Amino acid sequence: DVLSEDAKDLTIQRRRDLTAALVEIVQEPAGSPELIQCIQQALRQHGSERQLVREALEVCRALANVVYLPVLLKHSLDRILHVGLESEDLRELAVSALAEWIDRAVTPSNPAAHDLARFTTMIARLARSCCFDNNQRNYAFHCQVAQLLADFCSNSAGSLYFILGRSELSDLWGALQHFLRYPATTVQLDAVGGMCHLAKAEASGWSSTDGASPQPPLQDLLGTLFVHCIKVEVLPSDMLPERSAWLLRCLGPASVNEKLQGFPTWLQMTAFSQSFDVCDGVKYNEERKQKWGCLKVKVAELLVQICCVAHSARPKDDCNAQATVGSFATLCNYVGELVLRACAGDWVAEFDAAVMLVERPWPSVLASAEKQCKTDLDSVVQPSVCFLRHVAQSGSSSNIAIEHRRLEFLSHVASLYKHCQPELVGQVVQRLISIIDKPPTPPRDSGINLSQRALDTLVSLGRCGALQPAQLEALNLEFGRLAPRLFPTARAKLLEALAAAIVSCEALDLQKQAHLLCGIMEQATGSWRACDLVQQDGSSCLSATLASAAAAAVELPSLGSGAQAAAKCLADEPNLAKMRDSRTLLFTFTNVMTNTLTAKARRSQQPATEPTSSSGNNGSQSTTVPKDLGPKTIVTPVVQAWAPGIFALAQSLASLQSAAVPEAAAVVLSTFADMEQRVMLGHRAGGEDLEECLPPGLNARTVRAVRTMLWEIRGAVLKAAHVCITAPGFWVLPEACKWVESLAKTLPMQQPHLADMLLKEVIGPALLASLETSVQPELPATVCSLVVPPLVSGVSQLLRDCWSGAAASAVPTASVPLAREGAIAAAVVSLSRTASRLLSDLSGAGLHQAGIMIIMERHLPRGCNPSSMAEGDNDNGRVIADGGKKSGKKRKNANRNRFAALAQDESMGVGDAAIVKTPLTAPEVPRGAVLSILRERRLRDGVREALVGLLLIPEQETVERALVGLSVWTRQLWNLVCRGEDSTAAAAGVTKGKLLETGELLHSAGDALRVLPQGVLRPVASMLTAPPLVVAGSTHDSADMVGAGKVVDCSAPLASSVQTRWAAYISATKVHGKSGPAPLVSDATQVVFAVLASLMRLFKLQCRKLNLEPALQHMYLCPSLAEAAQVCRGMHNTTEADVEAVLKTLIEEDGATHDAQRSAIRAMLHE
Repeated sequence: DVLSEDAKDLTIQRRRDLTAALVEIVQEPAGSPELIQCIQQALRQHGSERQLVREALEVCRALANVVYLPVLLKHSLDRILHVGLESEDLRELAVSALAEWIDRAVTPSNPAAHDLARFTTMIARLARSCCFDNNQRNYAFHCQVAQLLADFCSNSAGSLYFILGRSELSDLWGALQHFLRYPATTVQLDAVGGMCHLAKAEASGWSSTDGASPQPPLQDLLGTLFVHCIKVEVLPSDMLPERSAWLLRCLGPASVNEKLQGFPTWLQMTAFSQSFDVCDGVKYNEERKQKWGCLKVKVAELLVQICCVAHSARPKDDCNAQATVGSFATLCNYVGELVLRACAGDWVAEFDAAVMLVERPWPSVLASAEKQCKTDLDSVVQPSVCFLRHVAQSGSSSNIAIEHRRLEFLSHVASLYKHCQPELVGQVVQRLISIIDKPPTPPRDSGINLSQRALDTLVSLGRCGALQPAQLEALNLEFGRLAPRLFPTARAKLLEALAAAIVSCEALDLQKQAHLLCGIMEQATGSWRACDLVQQDGSSCLSATLASAAAAAVELPSLGSGAQAAAKCLADEPNLAKMRDSRTLLFTFTNVMTNTLTAKARRSQQPATEPTSSSGNNGSQSTTVPKDLGPKTIVTPVVQAWAPGIFALAQSLASLQSAAVPEAAAVVLSTFADMEQRVMLGHRAGGEDLEECLPPGLNARTVRAVRTMLWEIRGAVLKAAHVCITAPGFWVLPEACKWVESLAKTLPMQQPHLADMLLKEVIGPALLASLETSVQPELPATVCSLVVPPLVSGVSQLLRDCWSGAAASAVPTASVPLAREGAIAAAVVSLSRTASRLLSDLSGAGLHQAGIMIIMERHLPRGCNPSSMAEGDNDNGRVIADGGKKSGKKRKNANRNRFAALAQDESMGVGDAAIVKTPLTAPEVPRGAVLSILRERRLRDGVREALVGLLLIPEQETVERALVGLSVWTRQLWNLVCRGEDSTAAAAGVTKGKLLETGELLHSAGDALRVLPQGVLRPVASMLTAPPLVVAGSTHDSADMVGAGKVVDCSAPLASSVQTRWAAYISATKVHGKSGPAPLVSDATQVVFAVLASLMRLFKLQCRKLNLEPALQHMYLCPSLAEAAQVCRGMHNTTEADVEAVLKTLIEEDGATHDAQRSAIRAMLHE
C-alpha cells in the first residue's frame, strides 16, 4: 500500500524514511532479500489464487519506484510479469507493471546480459502475439504494447546494443517490424519510432556483442514503408487485381488474424482501427492527417539513420560502416524499381510514395556524406545520380499528375546537379524547356499548372550553379525564342530562372555575368520604358487607366481560371492588361535584382572592373559606374535603366489621393481592396460583405478587381524603389535625390497605411542605407538637406490629422464599415510607431553605445605640447568617452597637473588652452545621414520638433521610442560639440582635425545647447505633468484641455486600440502596496538626465575656465542650466529642495554613479 498509494499527505522526510526502508528490505541481505523471499514463498504456497497473483503484480509495479531495473531482473521478478501476461484477466495489470519498469530503465549500472536478454525476449514475444482481430478491447491492448515497446527502445537503445547479441537484437527488430505491418497508424508510428532509436544507436558506432548487424535487410523494410507513405485518398475505389497483389507483396505478411483477400481489405482494416479511436468530426480528421504526416517524418528519419555515413569516434568495428555505405545504394535501387512499376501503370499514389522515400532523407544523407571522405561522398552521389537519371529519363508519362510530381522531385534535389555530368543536366533542362514550350493540357478542375511547375524547377536548377557557360548560352537562346509566346507571368519566371543561373555560375567572370544579365533584361527593360504609366507625366494617364478599367463591360475570369481565360480577358480589356503587365514587370525586376544582390553578397568582396552599359544590350544610357563596390555592381546598368520609370510611377500613385480623377477612378479609390484591408488589420476582416452602391454602368466585381490590381501595383512599385535605393549605382543618377524628395513631399496627402509603406520601403532606406560616399562624399548631406525637411513636416502634419476627430469623419464609407475603421486605426498606430522609430534612428539611436556622453573636463591638460597631443604621443591625446577604457599602457607624466584650469592667463600658449580633437573609439562616431543631420542646425531642430510632437500621441510604443530619440539626440549633440563638428564651430573657421580653442568650444557649446531647456526639457516636463488623454467621440475640440491634460479626440476604434495600454503606461505602479513611478516617468528619466548632464558639464567647463569650484551659487554663469532648473521647479509637486538635490548629485559626478543620479531625477519626477 505504501508503494502504490498516493502519499501526498506524508511529509517529505517521512517519504524519504519509507523509501529507505523499502530499499533495504528489497536489497538486504544481498543474496536473498527478505521481501523477495516473502513474495516467492507466497506464490509457491498460493500461486493458484488469482487475487494473490494480482497483489504480487501490484507490488512488482510499485517496486519500480524505489529500486532500479537490474535489481528486479537479478531476482527474476520478471517471471511474475510473465505469468500475468499469459493470463487473460491479468495481462493489462502485467503490462502496466511492465510499463513502470521500462519508464525507469535508465539506471546507473547495466543489468546482467542474461537478465536483459530474458527481459527483451519476453517483450518481443508479447509484441508478436498482437494481431489485429477487429476487437476494440484487443486493439487498445495492442496499442499499449506497441507504445511500451517503443519506450523500451527509446530508453535503452544504447544499453541494448552494448549488452545483447545479434539474436536478441534481431528478435527486437522483428517485433518492431511485426507492429509496422499492423493495420493502424498509431501502432505503425510507435514501431517506426522504436526503429529510429535502434538505428540511431547502431549508426553512432554501437554494434551487437558478436559484431554483426541485427537490422533486417533494408529491402524488407522499404516495401512496408512504401505502402505506409501512399496517400490512401488518391487510390481508386475499384483497384485492379494486379495492382492490389503488387501492393500486398510490398507490404509483406500483415499482422492480422485473417488472411487478406486483397489490398482493399487492408485499407478497410486500417479504417476500422481508426474508428476505434472514438473521435469523429472535422477536428479528428485533421488529427488523422497530422498523425499520417508524423509517420512520414519518422520514416524519413529512419532512412536517414540507416543510410547516413556518420560514425562515432571509436566504433567497435567496421561492420556497421560497411553496411551503412551500401544502404543508400540499396534504397535508390529498390525505389527505382518502384518508380518504374508506378510509371508503367500510371499509378500516381505509388509514384508519389516511391519518390518520397528518396526525396525526404536525401538532403540529410548528402550533407552527412559531404562531411566525410571522398569515398563516403561517392557512395551517396553515384546512387543518387543513377536514380536521378532514372527519374529524368523515364518515358514521358501521359499522366499529368505523375509528370508534375517528377518535376517537384527534380526541383527538390537541385543541389545534386553540381555532382552530375553536364549531359544529364542538359537533359533535365531540355525536358523543362519542352514542357514550358508545349505544356500538356491538364484535366479539368485538377488545379495542376505544369508549365509553372517547370519554371519553378528551372529556377531551382539555376540557383544551384550547375549550369555551365555553354548551357547558359543555349538557355539564353531558348529564352529569346520562347519569350514572345509566353504569358507575362511565365515570361517573368523564365527570366528569373535565367538570371539565377547566370549569377550562380562561378565559371563566368563579373563582366560576362553583367553582359548576360543586361542581355536577358533587354526585352523587359524596353517594355518597361514603353509603358504609358511610367512616364514622367503619367499621373493623368494612370487615373484615366483606372477609370477605363473600372468601367469595362467585360466579365473577368473567376479565381483559379486557366491561362486561356486570362488571355481572353487581356484581349477584351487593354487597360486592365496594361496594369497587370506593369505589375508583372515590377515583380520581375524586384525578384531578379534581389536574387542577384543576395547571391553576390555571399561572395567575398574583391576589386572588379564594372562594365558600362550601352544601348546595344539594355537600352540604357552610358553611365560611369564605380569600380570599388565589388560583385554587386553587375546590377547597376539595369537599375539605372529602370529607376526613372519606377519613381515616376511611384510619384503618380502617391498623387492619386490629391489629384482630380474621373468618377470611375474615384469609386476605385473610395475604399480598400480586400487584400489591402487584410494587410492593414493583420488578419481577414470579419463580418459579411455588404453590397456596394456604385454609379450606373459600373460592375462591382470589376471594380474590386481593379482595386486589387492597384494595391498590388502600389506594393510592387515601392519594393522596386527599395531595391533601387539599396543597389549600387542608383545615387549616381542626377535626379535620384529629387525623386526621393518628391515622394517625401506627398506624405501629408497619403492614407496612413500608404505613408507607412513609403517610410519603410523608400524614405527610411534612402536616409539610413549605406550610400556611395566613396564616389560622392557630399551625398549624405545632399540627401538629408532635400529629404529631411519635407519628411519631418509631412509626418507631423499627417499624424496630427490622423489623431484628430475630423479624420474619422472624413473617411469614406466602406462595404464593411467596422472592418474599415478597425483597419484605419491599425494603420494609424503602425504609422505612429514607424515614424517614431525612423526619427529616433535619424537622431543616432542605431549607433553603437549611442547613450554614452564624452566627459570633456577630464581631458583638459595644462602646460603640454599641442603638437605632441595632436599626434597622440601621450595618454591625453585621445578623447575618452564616458564609460570607455584606455587601450594600452603608457608612461605617466609626473610633472603634469591633470586637474589644472582650462586657461590661466593670456600669456599661455595655444597648446596650454587647447582641446585636442581626435577620432574616438567609443562612442561610435555618427556617419552618413545621422552626422549630416546633427551638423546642420536646421535639420536637427526639425527632427527634434518632430520627436517632441510625437509626445502628444497617446500610444505607448510611439512615446517610448520618441523619448529614446530625444535622449540620444541630446547626447549626440553634446558629443558633436565636443568633437568640434557643430555648424557654429565651422562658421568660426575651425578646420577639421585641428586644435579647438577654449573660447571656441565654450561658444559653440553654449550656442548649441541653448535649445535644450525649452526645446527638449519643457515638452517632456509638460507631458509628465499632464499626459495626453485619449477619448472617442468627445464634444471637445482636439485643442481643449480637460484639467491639465490635452484631449486627443479620435475615432472609437483608434481610441479602443490604445486606451488600455496607455492608461497603464501613465499610471503609477504598485509593488507590495507601495506606490512607484509610472513607466512613463521611468522612460522620461533618461531624457531629463541627458539634458541636465549636458548643461552641467558645460557649467563645469565654464567654472574651470574661471578657476571656480562648481557650485550652485555660480549657476548664473550658465543661463541654460538655470533655465532648465526653473523648468523642473515648475513641475507638479516638485520643490526647490528636490531640484537642488538633483543638481548637487550631478555636480558630484565623480562621487556619484549614474544610477544614483538617475534615481534622484526619477524621484524628483515621481514626486
